[in-house]
Amino acid sequence: MLHEVIHAVTHADKGIFSYSIGLLYKPGIIARDFVEGKRKRYFNPFQYLIIILGVYILTMSATHFMEKMTQYMNDNQQNYVKTELDAAFAVINKYQKFIYLALVPLTTFLIQLLFRKKGFNYTEHLVGYVVYYGNSLFVHSLIILFSFLPISFALLMTISSIIPVFYMALYFMQFYLVGWIEAILKSIAYLVILIVAVALITFLISVLKG
Repeated sequence: MLHEVIHAVTHADKGIFSYSIGLLYKPGIIARDFVEGKRKRYFNPFQYLIIILGVYILTMSATHFMEKMTQYMNDNQQNYVKTELDAAFAVINKYQKFIYLALVPLTTFLIQLLFRKKGFNYTEHLVGYVVYYGNSLFVHSLIILFSFLPISFALLMTISSIIPVFYMALYFMQFYLVGWIEAILKSIAYLVILIVAVALITFLISVLKG
């Protein structure tokens, strides 16, 4: 993974940094520009996703964030639940690159169902989601870095739960041109479905793994 990240970064043009900043406040606008063919001024979102996914996984590894999250969740669960959580997080940690990439086409389909009346085809939904997903991983990488600081992990988990709703709602508003209420409600619906999807993929991997 480290080799892939270094290769992608060294073959990336200087627009990656301004692209990252732009994603923080206008992910849906950038996504809509791509769909409408206004791409020349932006960094390639698919290459960006690969780079940021690598950065995200490296950040998770360097901070031992997955282990901290497992411990935090286990502290408030019964023993039999702890065993299941440990097994699930072990699978996610081992196959996280595959899981995160496998989620892209699946969640694109789910978003297409949520906004089926907006007139976009699957490919356009996919391009838009790749732009959003890259930003989501970038923001989460920044949040994870705060685990180095002496702050409550419960607070960190709360922040990492609220911010995705905000950014997804912002993306929905800008890309699909909907109001705040619809954007927030569909963001919550999306995140619930996403959690179920991750659980399902994790379960399938566990079954195939034997």
